[in-house]
Amino acid sequence: SVLRTIAEFVKQGVLHIVEGIDHVFLVVSLALGIGAHRRLIWIVTAFTLGHSVTLIATFLGAAPDWPWFIPAVETAIAATVLYAAAAAFFRRMDSIAVIAGVGLLHGLGFSFVLGDILGRDSPQLIPALAAFNVGIEIGQLAIIAATLAAVALATRLSTGATPILRNAALAGIAAVSAWWVIERGASLVA
Repeated sequence: SVLRTIAEFVKQGVLHIVEGIDHVFLVVSLALGIGAHRRLIWIVTAFTLGHSVTLIATFLGAAPDWPWFIPAVETAIAATVLYAAAAAFFRRMDSIAVIAGVGLLHGLGFSFVLGDILGRDSPQLIPALAAFNVGIEIGQLAIIAATLAAVALATRLSTGATPILRNAALAGIAAVSAWWVIERGASLVA
């Protein structure tokens, strides 16, 4: 049924974002880079719009099927996480257009997963695509809420330790994502 499809694909969208550590790291970087400010809503909305466009377009067949394409996208996704962590660390997380572009790349990654789950000839294609996007957004909002709650708790416990913890988290995200860029990039030349 349509309702069962919607419920299942909202769940799949949430699971994909919270189980995909690269996506979690990107959203945490956005939250740590902007903080609990209205601008965070604009940045996350830009990311969501970007990934929604390419998720739908790619899922419907707009992406090439070259053998190097998926590894190139996965490498680029890792690079966007590295960018977001560095931009947040240096407090340069201010370009809505750049984050919308980052969303475009992440939408390609989401579409590969959705294609495996759904299949392009599903009778419930439109509700499933919409529900998957809603699930991704719910997952992002949960990650943002958890990140901002952790920052608020850290600030309450020790105002002086909060910037240190923030910078340590962003440095850790940058280090891991730099490794992903190297690791995933190596598959392109292998």
